[in-house]
Amino acid sequence: MNFPAIYDHCCPQFQKALRRWVWKSSPELREDMTSTTTGGKVMKAAVAERPLLKPMGKTLATLEAKLNARIMVTSDDEEILAIAWQYKNEGVIAYKRPAELATDAASTADVLIDAVKAEQASGYDPKTLVLLQPTSPLRTADDIRAALEVFREGGCEDTVVTVCEVDHPTAWVGTIGEGSKLEGIDLSGKRSQDYRKEYRLNGAVYVARTDHLLNSGSLFTEGVRASVMPRVRSLDIDESVDFRVCEGLIGSFDGHPVPEPENQ
Repeated sequence: MNFPAIYDHCCPQFQKALRRWVWKSSPELREDMTSTTTGGKVMKAAVAERPLLKPMGKTLATLEAKLNARIMVTSDDEEILAIAWQYKNEGVIAYKRPAELATDAASTADVLIDAVKAEQASGYDPKTLVLLQPTSPLRTADDIRAALEVFREGGCEDTVVTVCEVDHPTAWVGTIGEGSKLEGIDLSGKRSQDYRKEYRLNGAVYVARTDHLLNSGSLFTEGVRASVMPRVRSLDIDESVDFRVCEGLIGSFDGHPVPEPENQ
């Protein structure tokens, strides 16, 4: 299968928040993260002085997955691109996105379309695209392979997204109205296990046809298929507290990939 695996780094606000958190950290942690604090954490970031790559065999999860793919790191940040360049002998492409795609107004689809067109301009014609966002550092090579297997089983037609089981039934989710009135929640007293299993997007892996992306401007086909990941590896880093959780998980397993719990 001929496809690029394209990394999309996080938004400017997150980059700034991440920098602030790093510079408030210990000198040892600062030193290890200085060159990778703007989204390059997928490549070489450190949590509790441990590289996030360490639990993936000291290499990119994509490389470990052995996908025979062209792997592109797309970013507007020179530090991230410099790190990606270090992996050029392993097939990683460092691509600097245009300035207009490095703003809050730019969508993920816009960034991916630009990356695919850059590949085409270089003489390549990728048929399938795998999007791996850097805010899912616990994703493993097995998670990537599993999503691709679902894509193949569907005839390589429908977009595949990774999901995880929700913590609690959505029937327990509601709103607060006037006068602190709780509304829209099932108060029947049913146990959580009595509800049908529900799943949410976790943002770790997306697999899509490039022709659909280019023609529709969207990653998502009318029918979308799911590849299930365990909740423990579905951590999405949005705030510094998420880093702390990730730190604890990686530390608990001494730098090895976080395993799937037996009850999931």
